[in-house]
Amino acid sequence: MNKDELHDEIIEDLGGQVSNGQLPQFLNVLTILTFIGSGLALIGGFYNIATPEKQQQQIDLLKNMPSSNIFGSEFIEQAQVMLDNLYLIQGSAIVAAIACLIGAYLMRKLKKTGYYLYIAASVISIAVPMSVLGFGLMGIFIVFGSIFTIAFVIMYSVNLKYLT
Repeated sequence: MNKDELHDEIIEDLGGQVSNGQLPQFLNVLTILTFIGSGLALIGGFYNIATPEKQQQQIDLLKNMPSSNIFGSEFIEQAQVMLDNLYLIQGSAIVAAIACLIGAYLMRKLKKTGYYLYIAASVISIAVPMSVLGFGLMGIFIVFGSIFTIAFVIMYSVNLKYLT
């Protein structure tokens, strides 16, 4: 097998050639990973909304740690801001997770509207917490967490040609 045949085989294995409206293998894997990640985000969002007292206790514990704690006052302040805006942040996370699940389902049906729904949900999942928290320490955590979201947007964009 020469190099060109190997390249064509790899591209085909990654979902590069699709016939008869079949779901490309790579798009299949992406949507399954989206179902897992968005499902976990959905569960986490509901858990966080259901346990604000526990979160307040954790923040209070951090506040009472010696001043040499590794978290610092900025982290504790932003954690309190997150808790104060719990319903906005977690509510938007739940809506974004549901939209991502629906978008992935539609993309499994090879519908381009699923892609656009996924993109909108991804923007919401980053924009809402960033608008509340800004670019402080927690904002940096959000940016690092967004790397996966951005990577998935890019990978879905590569597969946009298969959607109608």
